[in-house]
Amino acid sequence: MTPLSLRSIAFHLEGTLLGEDCVVDTVGIDSRTLPRGGLFVALIGERNDGHDFIPSLVGRAEAVICQRKVDADIPQIVVLDTVEALGKLA
Repeated sequence: MTPLSLRSIAFHLEGTLLGEDCVVDTVGIDSRTLPRGGLFVALIGERNDGHDFIPSLVGRAEAVICQRKVDADIPQIVVLDTVEALGKLA
């Protein structure tokens, strides 16, 4: 992925950036395999809600894209639909 600022990503996704701006170059949906410094997209599935894994990513992920603000010390881009946001990032 081309390195992008969180501010730019939030603008293109029509989301709200909560926290400090930074640059990311990797996106992932699996908290177990997300590279250090990556951008995590919290997807909501039938069995798991990616939002539940956000606190465990503090210090590993650079930021997250989520549908609701999560109480975790990590920059967040809040969007209406994370599946749609992931599609736009692709």
